[in-house]
Amino acid sequence: MGYKGFLEEKFIELNQLKSMLVTYPKEYKENILNVMERVCNQINSYLEEVSFHNKKRNSELLQLTESELALYNGENGMPAYIAVDGTIYDMRDIPQWKDGKHFGIKAGADYSKVFKSCHDGDKSILSKLRVVGLMNYKEKCTWEE
Repeated sequence: MGYKGFLEEKFIELNQLKSMLVTYPKEYKENILNVMERVCNQINSYLEEVSFHNKKRNSELLQLTESELALYNGENGMPAYIAVDGTIYDMRDIPQWKDGKHFGIKAGADYSKVFKSCHDGDKSILSKLRVVGLMNYKEKCTWEE
């Protein structure tokens, strides 16, 4: 089960428990709250593990130049990646980036300036995305080959 599937399953479970909290007799309240706490702890543990693996994988991350990143535009079966402040993010699981586009912006480019102007530099948005690489801004010039 992927990242999105796990979280969806846990949030469904929490919603069911929330309904039970309202409809079940009061003597069940403490047990239901304990189960809710357990589910929340599972979510936290999962997110911490994902975060740890994202940091651990730095050596496994892609190193892309701007021209290489341009290939990851969400078209022709390619994944949709964008870069912000040197970090490359996978946008495939983000509904707003369907078909590699978001409000007229196409995946496959560095959107550091655009991100700052649209989201006031709120990095918490980025923390929810899967990191797949780092930008390599030292692209060789054609005369260096």
